[in-house]
Amino acid sequence: MSFEFSQSPQAIWLYQYDIDGVYIGSVFMTIPAGTGLPVNTTHIPCEPGKGQTGIFKNGVWEYVEDIRGTRYWNIHGTGFVISALSESLPEWAIMVEPPVADAGYVLLFTDGQWSQVEDKTGQLYYESNGTKHVVSDAWFTLPEGCTFVTPPEDKPTFVTRWNGTEWVYLKDLRGQLAWNIETREAITILEVGPVPDGYTLKMPGQFDEWDGSAWVKNEEAELTYLIGQADRQKAKLLSAASEQISLLSYAVSSSQATDDEAAQLAMWEEYRLAVSRVDTTATDIIWPEKP
Repeated sequence: MSFEFSQSPQAIWLYQYDIDGVYIGSVFMTIPAGTGLPVNTTHIPCEPGKGQTGIFKNGVWEYVEDIRGTRYWNIHGTGFVISALSESLPEWAIMVEPPVADAGYVLLFTDGQWSQVEDKTGQLYYESNGTKHVVSDAWFTLPEGCTFVTPPEDKPTFVTRWNGTEWVYLKDLRGQLAWNIETREAITILEVGPVPDGYTLKMPGQFDEWDGSAWVKNEEAELTYLIGQADRQKAKLLSAASEQISLLSYAVSSSQATDDEAAQLAMWEEYRLAVSRVDTTATDIIWPEKP
């Protein structure tokens, strides 16, 4: 239905739209005789459904969803308004109107409702090992394992740790040696805390055994070790003496020995005999002097 010019004035409803064709309202007005419609108007009614508006295009109204004027908020309570047909609600939009925050607090939308969070901007918080940080913004959330509670003063050979409820002192033995109470093998302690189970800070002796609270020397093991050492020394000395005796004996038996070599043979035989009589189980061994 197109508009028809008339030689008489016409009183009709006009439907207005903006430069994009978007319906902006209607007006009842008189059209002077012999004139056309004002710019950006049509006599064709715009009849959008609920939540819609019209766009005048190619001589007809097209109806689209219209959420202009819809208010929404972000999780911090900052408000926004849909102002153009091209806009849509972002995925994060919150449709529940926030309350007014109390002094020193900010708003935060969590678990489907608004809550007030104390603004701790600039305050200190601490990791479980005491490392210090500064709260950077009003909506700061304390990381797991951290606290606003100030750690106590340092104490020699201890470190402080937050256990989730309070600060506690833990022994700091890092870098020290500890010995396995079974094998006597040493390790370097790398972690904060007490001496690892099965270890002690007491250094063992070569023949020590752990009795549950201290190292105790195993006298029998030590004696066995010393006897073994003495047996090896005795065998070494006898071998060296026998070598000398063999050489000198040949000189004597072949009538080639000098008087000094004959005397040396007797002394080496005497020496070998003395060595052979050494009791390697004795605690204080005095080895015979070599010729």
